[in-house]
Amino acid sequence: MKQTVLVLGGGSGQLSLIIRLKEKNIQVVLQDRDEHCPGRILADKFVPLDTCDAPGAGDTAVRYKVDAVLTAGTDQPVLAAALAAEKRGCPSLINPETALALTDKEVMKAELNTAGIRSPEYRLAGPGDGIEALKGLRVPLVIKPVDSQGQRGVVKLETPEEFLQYRDSSLKWSRRKRLIVEEYHPNREITVSGWVYRRETHIWAVTDRVTRDFPPHIGLCLAHRYP
Repeated sequence: MKQTVLVLGGGSGQLSLIIRLKEKNIQVVLQDRDEHCPGRILADKFVPLDTCDAPGAGDTAVRYKVDAVLTAGTDQPVLAAALAAEKRGCPSLINPETALALTDKEVMKAELNTAGIRSPEYRLAGPGDGIEALKGLRVPLVIKPVDSQGQRGVVKLETPEEFLQYRDSSLKWSRRKRLIVEEYHPNREITVSGWVYRRETHIWAVTDRVTRDFPPHIGLCLAHRYP
């Protein structure tokens, strides 16, 4: 019987995954809110839902009796993929708890603290919070939606008062309406790519992240340089 895989996302970052699945004669069900996404023409079935819509992805996985749920080249849909796979009862690369820690900066920070891994000092803030929520932090600061990606809503603050200026625009990128405010830590940005198999880490590449700032927005990634 032909296998079926639900792929979350039909953009350029997922095309190679879709092509590879088709080469293996696997039926592809594609979920993406963009009805004109490039992956649609390659997929066998198309579902016009947001890639982060976990309940919707779960319903799709059950409806089409998929054998796996995957995504690639993106961050936030990883959680939806894990939750959808759990609902369907099919394999997933990671469980929902791990996926949440990887896609929600509030949970990620808590995990880092528990593990004793150092990271910049931070506070959490929401729609009704003022500069008092930043008490104890040293400027400059960076605000980020806890559950977004691609530098959306990421702003560098030179003064605490600027928090009120950019708070609401950053919150628009958060599904949870939650921000993390960190002390700014200037340094090189390095990306380590790899995977973990049977509790053993395999490093695939270490690259320099080339970024550009568009003040007050910072850190837009232009390229990864290797070596």
